[in-house]
Amino acid sequence: MLDLDAADVETVARPAARSSSDTKAAIAYLIASGATATYTTTTRDFVPIRSGSQIAANAVAVFWVQKKQAVALARLARRLAGADSDRDDALLALREAAAELGVTLTPHATAISRAAAAVERLDAFIDSLRANGGYRAFTQEYKRRRLAACERGEGFVTFKVAEQRLKAALVPLLMNGKPVVGASLFAEIFK
Repeated sequence: MLDLDAADVETVARPAARSSSDTKAAIAYLIASGATATYTTTTRDFVPIRSGSQIAANAVAVFWVQKKQAVALARLARRLAGADSDRDDALLALREAAAELGVTLTPHATAISRAAAAVERLDAFIDSLRANGGYRAFTQEYKRRRLAACERGEGFVTFKVAEQRLKAALVPLLMNGKPVVGASLFAEIFK
């Protein structure tokens, strides 16, 4: 999903409207696939470099990177940029840090576009589960575990949360081929 070389990335500002359900679904997919945002923000006197799944409202340039690389990338970029960096300095430092660490930067618009297409594939897979009866196994397991929790006097996740967990668990599996939906996947979702 993330495959641009840091040296070839053009600065792409984050789209102003982030509230659409398609964008939210794409961001959730990116996070489930192990990516996180690294971005620059503007304040009065300098441009900080940050990383995380919650993109600040004042972000001026957003890139997606593998989560395991994000903290080291942001730290090195901040060190390279210095205390009084402006937007250009921060972006240059971010690119230099990415090149030094071998981290791939993917512009926000590119990552969202790719993730939106992947969300469509995920939804198609869920629809195929519904059509071939695979989704029924999920709902039956949900009901069984919810009743067992109720009998023990414990709370249990809502069905909506369980469905979100199912989708999140399917993301890495779909990235590596067609997943098998069964007991081991359900154990991960309902733990």
